[in-house]
Amino acid sequence: MSDETSGDRARQLLLARFGSCGSRIPPHPDVDLLRLNASLPSQCRIGRQVVIPIEMSLKNLTDAVVRLSTYRSGARMAITKDGVVVAGAGGVRPVGTTYVVQPGGAHAYSSILNLVACETQKVLPPGDYQVHAIQPFTFVGVDLTVNVCGGPWDLQLR
Repeated sequence: MSDETSGDRARQLLLARFGSCGSRIPPHPDVDLLRLNASLPSQCRIGRQVVIPIEMSLKNLTDAVVRLSTYRSGARMAITKDGVVVAGAGGVRPVGTTYVVQPGGAHAYSSILNLVACETQKVLPPGDYQVHAIQPFTFVGVDLTVNVCGGPWDLQLR
């Protein structure tokens, strides 16, 4: 198996296993091409809502214009408590979208954060949590796909 094939398989496994209930989010390698950011509320009042929209941005850290393809539904997001996933990543449709990001620029979009607890299948109880994200991006015209990870970001549910 070539290093390229091995690397692609590892990337796909990381994406598939990300946010599995009861797991830990593995340390993510720094990707020096793109940075994922999220704008979370400092406190979130929970009621019956089982998901909340999260404003995301992807920053181009390169000195070139990049054309990227990715999932239309945004990043896979997971919530942890004491380092363990307590609300797993929701499903992601493999339908994509493509956009262009200027050098040093950013592209804003939304993702969905699942608030359903793994163990109870009910909304997470109030408390302090951390949010993690992962999203694959393919550089259009270049044979390169990278998983861009973000977080942890603090989240207080009240």
